[in-house]
Amino acid sequence: MRRVVASAPAKVNLHFGVGPLLADGYHSVSSLYQALDLREEVGIQTSTSTDWSIGVTGSITPEQLALVPTDESNLVVKAALLAARLAEFEVLKPLEFDIVKRIPVAGGMAGGSADAAAALLAAATKFKLGLTIEELERVAVELGADVPFALHGGTALGTGRGENLRRISLGRNLHFVMISTDAGLKTPSVYARLDRQRENAGVDPRAVGEPGEPSALIAALESGDLDAIAALIHNDLEPAALELMPELELTTAAAVRFGAIRAFVSGSGPTIAAMARDSSQAAELAARLRDANFVATPVMTTGRGTELLGE
Repeated sequence: MRRVVASAPAKVNLHFGVGPLLADGYHSVSSLYQALDLREEVGIQTSTSTDWSIGVTGSITPEQLALVPTDESNLVVKAALLAARLAEFEVLKPLEFDIVKRIPVAGGMAGGSADAAAALLAAATKFKLGLTIEELERVAVELGADVPFALHGGTALGTGRGENLRRISLGRNLHFVMISTDAGLKTPSVYARLDRQRENAGVDPRAVGEPGEPSALIAALESGDLDAIAALIHNDLEPAALELMPELELTTAAAVRFGAIRAFVSGSGPTIAAMARDSSQAAELAARLRDANFVATPVMTTGRGTELLGE
């Protein structure tokens, strides 16, 4: 009953451009992904019973933990089934998964994608597939657009649906305080609201131009120009997230009032990323936000992607 454990990082989008609504219901994007040192862990072992099972623990609130599905809809199950298909198993014995969650659920930080990436690596290892991370990235898009980046880590520009990755060099570590809430926002709902906003502005969502590459932001990241990075961060989904959850504007305002040099919606939200100048300012900002009854977690950038922890 060999148990394999892997971990994968949270992400923040430093740029998120959304292109046209496609015939399949998805959108093309231009996403500048950044991995963070907040990580999920997923363990897999063969079940001792005839049933599949998922156990969930972690440092997020009990209300958040309760939102994690413990049936076959969880991406960890889909990741294991994908690995089994690659292994050409005719029969797969039931598996037990244990997930240690530290990333907010439905918070725009790709916690589910991190779980999927960790489960895919763990299952591929358990099934002795012998695939590299790069090879897993190529099949991981079946699990979701953010899963290839969760495997990849570091800093990368994602195009297509986000799965076509180009590594970007980062000239300095960046520090954020992630401000989360027990309420989540479903990514499809945020995209749908963006499409509606575009329609209300007289723009056909299907006729929007392709999102461009954020060249100025990439240059600022490579040079480590903190003020330029803060000024150039952009998220096309932010107006939609704020319309769906207007109280997020109060959160961003509080973060700036307490010293953040920039505060913005992470991905599809509702987590707010508050940017600090260094680790000490991030710690101070997190403390002040907690004193004001916000759930605030200081994090920093990392080059690490999905990693095997043990087998």
